[in-house]
Amino acid sequence: MMKYYMFVYGTLMRGFGNNALMKRAGAKYVRDIHLNGFQVVDTHGGFPYMIQDDGGVAFGELWEFNNLAGAMPIVSMEEGAGYNTVVAPFGDTELMMFVADPAFIGDITKKWNGKRWNS
Repeated sequence: MMKYYMFVYGTLMRGFGNNALMKRAGAKYVRDIHLNGFQVVDTHGGFPYMIQDDGGVAFGELWEFNNLAGAMPIVSMEEGAGYNTVVAPFGDTELMMFVADPAFIGDITKKWNGKRWNS
């Protein structure tokens, strides 16, 4: 059976308000991980956004889904909140992650005060 993985940061992580959505979706926490080439920033709206940053490192958690259908409610919620779903190779499967949609949030550099989530 193919496994599906999701990189989460901010409110979907353990100990934050939206983590219950991960559990309801049947996701299983695997481990803390980091992604090079990204940065998680605070926009003062209560939710962090991940942006591409060649020198950055985004810290978060790796979660596993037994099927893609379990992940779809989370994907739909995130895409409706200004994130684009990016899928990248991850071992013999794929990793889903949510990256800020510039059309939704505008110029993130004008909103960012330098605070990093979970760094």
